Amino acid sequence: MRIGRSRGAHGQPAAGPAQILRSGMTIAVAAAVLAGPAVAPAHAAIDNVLQVDVLPTSMSALWRWREVLARHQAQTDSDGWTGLVAAISAAGPDDLLREVNRLVNRVTYVADTVDHWSTPTDFLRTGGDCEDYAIAKYLLLRQFGIPDSAMRIVVMLPPNAPPHAVLLVETANGPVALDNLRNNPYAFGRQATSTIVYAFNEQSMLLPTDSLRFAAR
Repeated sequence: MRIGRSRGAHGQPAAGPAQILRSGMTIAVAAAVLAGPAVAPAHAAIDNVLQVDVLPTSMSALWRWREVLARHQAQTDSDGWTGLVAAISAAGPDDLLREVNRLVNRVTYVADTVDHWSTPTDFLRTGGDCEDYAIAKYLLLRQFGIPDSAMRIVVMLPPNAPPHAVLLVETANGPVALDNLRNNPYAFGRQATSTIVYAFNEQSMLLPTDSLRFAAR
C-alpha cells in the first residue's frame, strides 16, 4: 500500500470540454449530459440516495466500471485487499463509514495520465485519483454488507475546478459523502455549488433530469 498525503483536484484551473473528456472518471456521456438539454422529468423518478429526479440509463457507457468489478473479483485474495479488510474489521458499526474513508484516504493521490479506473488492489499498490478512492470505498462497504442500492458513486463538476468523484451512502440521517478531500464523511445536500453529472452503482447509471447542484453541509 502506498501511503501518503492525499491531494485533491481542486484549486486547478477551470476544466474546459477537452479537460472533462480527458478526466479519468468522466467519460464522453458526461460531456454530452453537460452540453445537452435537460431530460424530460416525465420519464424520471426520485432516487432514494440522491433524493432528486434522475433517469436510469444504459450501463454500456461504463465499460471501465464493469472491467473493474470483474478484475476485483479475481483479486480479493490479494494481500493488500485482505489487509485493508482486516484493518477495517476492527471498527464498530457506527464507525464503519469513517474508518473506510480515513484508511482509503491514506493512499497516495496520483493524477491519471491516461483514462484508467483501478481496482482497489491496484489502487493500494500504485495510488490513484478521485474515482479510484470512490471505487475502493464502494467495494469495501459492499464487503461489509452495505447493499449497492444504498450507494452511488457520484461524478460532479465543482465551480472553477475539474470534475470530481465521491461515494454517496444512504444512512438513517440522510445521504453522506465519502470524499478523498476530507477524512470525515459529511452530509450531502442540495445547494448551489457542484453540478451532478451522473451517478452509478452495480445496477444502474443515473442521469439528473436538470442542472441539479449540490454542496456539502
